[in-house]
Amino acid sequence: MKFFCKTLMALSICASAVANPQIETVIVTADFRDAELLKMPASVSVLSADVIRQRNAQHLEQMLTLAPNVNISSGSSRARFIQIRGIGERSQFAQPIDPSVGLVIDDVDFTGIGAAATMFDVRQVEVLRGPQGIRYGANALAGIVAIQSQQPTENFEGYVDASISEYDTWSLGAAAGGAISDSLLYRVAVQKNTSDGFIENDYLNKDDTNNIDELTSRVKLKWLASEKVTINTSFLFADIDNGYDAFSLDNNRTTLSDEPGHDRQKTRALSIKADVDVSTAINFQTIASYASSDLEYGYDEDWSYVGICSDFPCDGYDYATTDNYKRDRQNGSVELRLLSDEAGRIFNDSTDWLIGVYFSEQSVELDRDYFDWDAFSDANLMSEYDTKNLALFAELSSSLSEKMTLTYGLRIEDWTAEYSDSNAVVLDNDDTLYGGKLVLDYQYADNSMAYASVARGYKAGGVNIDSTLAEINREFDTEFQWAYELGLKNILLDGRLSTRVAVFYLQRDDQQIKSSTIVTDPAVTGSPPDFKEYT
Repeated sequence: MKFFCKTLMALSICASAVANPQIETVIVTADFRDAELLKMPASVSVLSADVIRQRNAQHLEQMLTLAPNVNISSGSSRARFIQIRGIGERSQFAQPIDPSVGLVIDDVDFTGIGAAATMFDVRQVEVLRGPQGIRYGANALAGIVAIQSQQPTENFEGYVDASISEYDTWSLGAAAGGAISDSLLYRVAVQKNTSDGFIENDYLNKDDTNNIDELTSRVKLKWLASEKVTINTSFLFADIDNGYDAFSLDNNRTTLSDEPGHDRQKTRALSIKADVDVSTAINFQTIASYASSDLEYGYDEDWSYVGICSDFPCDGYDYATTDNYKRDRQNGSVELRLLSDEAGRIFNDSTDWLIGVYFSEQSVELDRDYFDWDAFSDANLMSEYDTKNLALFAELSSSLSEKMTLTYGLRIEDWTAEYSDSNAVVLDNDDTLYGGKLVLDYQYADNSMAYASVARGYKAGGVNIDSTLAEINREFDTEFQWAYELGLKNILLDGRLSTRVAVFYLQRDDQQIKSSTIVTDPAVTGSPPDFKEYT
């Protein structure tokens, strides 16, 4: 079965005005080459450190609502499921998913596990809307969110940040950086953030069952190995131990759970980026990253207590169940790129180019304890989901005239996935995926540009893990998206006003959607039908 979806007449507008004579130049770093925000022919939002401080934001969830066409949803202590232009997941339980929106923190992939996306000592948050098929591949069908923390500096600098507020909320953080030697720079940042949360549990007579307890620490080193070689290293440790007790039967901030849940993440992540000027014509870059995360998410499935039906008029009977998910996730990647410098341009010195190769591997082991309503007993599910990506990509940017540039590129990705679980569900998938873009931009004035783009992104297919489903509903195909966009960017009023306008049209093929089918037990005569969800 094929699904087809279109988004019509969608518009995003950004504007900012300041009293200063000139608007500050903002650099976007999430693409292959750093570029000025107002000269980048794409729909991008950059949320700076100043904006983070103004909002006193502790987590990414408190920032993303500032970006047009971006939503973020919860179902856990911290919202970590991102939707861009209406596309993206809203939750994850036992089903393995490959998200539509990627999340990258200092070159490490945190897609789908954003509890560690805390905002202390962050330089900026970059949101790239639309398919990022060339740059990020399978996890960027709708876009990407990239978090860049503060960089090491040559001169010593540091600060302490503390806050206190209601609900026993407090945070304390410190950051410092400078030069260890003429060639080695460092930056260290540590923060603790805690809160009892806004929920009160009347049954347990507690006010901290939906609490926040987050520790984030980061060490960054910048080694100026020579005039031509720079190596940046970043290490992140996050220890998140939050409660999760959020659902109220009366739709207020008072719960009745007798077994409140939790939302935990302990992550150790490392990235190394090397930048080498091979010659005046060629620059070589390599990025290697690795992250190990222990995740545990659980909740009181009935959101109440045993005996509630004797205290309130209930239509049914008491039950007491919980649902708990433990995941061990390991992911690593290596990317190699060759980029042209000014002397390396081709086609009569009119075209910049880059080529590269990317490899990533991820393993997720799940241990789920839950109540099986079909068997009417406690149950356990153990699964393993392993994916590998090998991609080749290339991009060219040609100057058609002094004011007009054509950028075009292609990514070819070999995607393999293996899934197996204790219910004897098995998947072995191998697919070749293609993404690309074509962008034409025109600098029609000194501080004004227009652009038109066509981009193709993809999201890998997967497996439905319910063992009672028919074989025809077991797997689902890769989803593709075509995005057509027109944009205008201007600096007006002598540099006091900047505007960014984008109009886009989306076409999705083989859209991955939730559906349901009826399953009956052939061993039981007259058994009632059961509706089973599947993708």
